[in-house]
Amino acid sequence: MKLRLLTIFISILFVSCEKDKTDDPTPEVAPVASVSMKVNGLKWFANKNTSALVVSTEGQKNQVALTGNLDGTEFFQMATAKEIDGPGTYSVPSNSVGAIQFWNSAKTYVVDTNSAPATVVISGIRTIAGKQYVKGTFSGWLMRNTDSSDRIEITEGEFNGIDP
Repeated sequence: MKLRLLTIFISILFVSCEKDKTDDPTPEVAPVASVSMKVNGLKWFANKNTSALVVSTEGQKNQVALTGNLDGTEFFQMATAKEIDGPGTYSVPSNSVGAIQFWNSAKTYVVDTNSAPATVVISGIRTIAGKQYVKGTFSGWLMRNTDSSDRIEITEGEFNGIDP
């Protein structure tokens, strides 16, 4: 009899533990974003303070915002001027709302107003814990903010705030 009660008790305990495991799902955690590109043909990647997400500010909704820096010495930021409504191709003109900036202690580069706007291609958007993270590519020409003849080309730009 005691063996039978012990078996029943262990069975109930086992079922209770199994139920607890399924009732408490682990919350999804956003992966660390990555931002990389070629600057005049040389590979550059952000290794600090990276983000790749959709943000809304006063008067501007659903803009892609990318940030990152390399060892705290070179910095990259981008924000689309146009509201994004899903995956697709968007331009980043040179203005106060949408912009690309790349800078170090000596020089600051912004979207080149003498060439076509920079291009951003959003290939994926994923919501994690109430925030929208993005994945895609970008390219374009930037010019030094104090000397428009000093230009750099950004190619093979990639950002990923979705995949680990």
